[in-house]
Amino acid sequence: MKYTIHKEGRLILAVITAIIVLQNVCCFYFFGRVTGFCFLVPTFALWLLFVNFYRYTPNHTVLSDEAEILAPADGTIAAIEPTLDDEVTKETRLQVSVRMSVFDAHSTWTPFNGKVLFFQHRSGRYKSAFLPKSSKENEHTNILLESECSGHQVVMRQIAGACARRVVSYTRPSDRVRVNDQIGFIRFGSRTDLLFPLDSIELNVKIGDHVKGGRTVIGRFRSKGKEEA
Repeated sequence: MKYTIHKEGRLILAVITAIIVLQNVCCFYFFGRVTGFCFLVPTFALWLLFVNFYRYTPNHTVLSDEAEILAPADGTIAAIEPTLDDEVTKETRLQVSVRMSVFDAHSTWTPFNGKVLFFQHRSGRYKSAFLPKSSKENEHTNILLESECSGHQVVMRQIAGACARRVVSYTRPSDRVRVNDQIGFIRFGSRTDLLFPLDSIELNVKIGDHVKGGRTVIGRFRSKGKEEA
């Protein structure tokens, strides 16, 4: 599997690398080899953590069924519950949340083929993404997607966490989106939610499952006839 550095991380990684190299050179020069090596190990581990965070692997997923829904991000399924979406649809929806740790790649991916109907970016605070209120109070985006296969409309929400300081989206209203398309990027610990119409999907995952963005099939849409039956 081919890995590269995400475009959102190239500048910051260059700066971090320069700072770490300079610090280590100064440490070896002024404090000697023993202290230098003691300083080198943790700083190199920190550098590897940043590289891992900004890693990028292009997706080449082929859906076996157009009704399938892919995970929107790498992480752990943290919530599956009905919740009121009071920002976009004003309806009670089934929320499926993927919590992204600092060890997960933070690209977000289109969960199914469809069209962007609505986009909204909201500034906010930077509380822990574990907290229920973070979805409303933290910086986040709302993206309303319409499934090409089923016609269901799904809200995708990218939420900044306590460490995250930027939520980036690459889509705008009227865009056609396909699986394997990146829909955005969130810097550092954060969360991605999908809010489905009630009784519109059959889930394949449970709380605690680890998923891969754009690769793990988390469920499939029910046909509208089956949903209304």
